Amino acid sequence: MYELYKHTIDGPASRVIYEREFHKLKLVFKKPKEINDEENLLASKNGLNLHQAAADLAYSTKANDKVIAKNVSTKKCYSFDLQQCLPTPFLQSSVVFYKRQLWTFNLTIHDNCTGKSYNYMWHEGIAGRGANEIASCLYYHLKHNIQPNESEITFYSDTCGGQNKNTHVSAMFIKAIQELPNIKIINHTFLVAGHTHMECDIDHSMIEKSKKKTSTPIYHPTTGINLLEEQEKQTSFKW
Repeated sequence: MYELYKHTIDGPASRVIYEREFHKLKLVFKKPKEINDEENLLASKNGLNLHQAAADLAYSTKANDKVIAKNVSTKKCYSFDLQQCLPTPFLQSSVVFYKRQLWTFNLTIHDNCTGKSYNYMWHEGIAGRGANEIASCLYYHLKHNIQPNESEITFYSDTCGGQNKNTHVSAMFIKAIQELPNIKIINHTFLVAGHTHMECDIDHSMIEKSKKKTSTPIYHPTTGINLLEEQEKQTSFKW
């Protein structure tokens, strides 16, 4: 650095003065990290293999829980997820895309034993779509749809921290066990990020198809719910 300094400055100071002033700045140069391409490639492959193994394990665990829940009357298995926001009004016009629309939220809880899905819907004027809202829907479902003989409930979801994987939902499950005497165990299993396809995703796809089939303009969220209820026989909508 001193040699470069001498070539860029007319009448440079001595090396002693340069070093003294340089140390006053208290600059530190980090030692370059040695990079081994083979080691990095091996670590990446190992990480990918572990990630894929964890994803496969999560899917196989869910499939196993579904089989057990179908054969054991005291157990239930659900998957749940929040659908992509639904705009209101829903019109077959490109102009509406640039307008300020009212967004409707839909939390789908799919019964992996019976194939029935429960859709809890509300618009942004009622509440947001955070952890409290998700916990409220799950609690309502546990309170009104679990039979007296069903004591162990298993839920599957993705790892979204703002909605599913948080202390609000965990605290709600504890509260549900305390207040609902028939429920003894609640399991909440998270699928691996990037591998979160669930049964409720199929429900969401069916809702989108049903919405596009209708020629009736949807001006209000309740109108959309009524239309969907007419077309989806295995689906329950709760406003």
